[in-house]
Amino acid sequence: MKRLVLILMLLISIVNFGAAHTYDAEAMRRRMYELSDSLDEYEANKRAEKANRLVVGKFIVIGLLVDDSKFGLAYKAFVLEDSNSGIIYFYDDIEDDDVSEYMNNNHVKIDENKVDYSYPYSGGEEKLREQLRKDDHIILSRTEFNKKRGIN
Repeated sequence: MKRLVLILMLLISIVNFGAAHTYDAEAMRRRMYELSDSLDEYEANKRAEKANRLVVGKFIVIGLLVDDSKFGLAYKAFVLEDSNSGIIYFYDDIEDDDVSEYMNNNHVKIDENKVDYSYPYSGGEEKLREQLRKDDHIILSRTEFNKKRGIN
């Protein structure tokens, strides 16, 4: 009789363990499906975190140098300030891959409050300047940049 009770208890515990294990797996599966809806948001946040890790460096992006020629508005360079010496540099002909590579190679520090290279540039230079100034961004035309550097 004692053996029968022990065997019965053992069987019940095995069944309970199996059921609990199955329930946990199902709960995990449901949770993964719920998370998959926000996976794109998660990936976007990871990319943003990666960008924020670039905030350990020598250069600060203080503005964008834009082409103010008759051909329209286009990025021409980041305006970079050496945080140690205060010397201002600019990096020409930037495309997205070039930006990432340059920033990684040179440990560029981005001040996100001052520059955002994801703006949609439609509506002309004046509209862009107005938008950037309103949002506390700094933008310089090539003429303004040259004046700042003492070149006429």
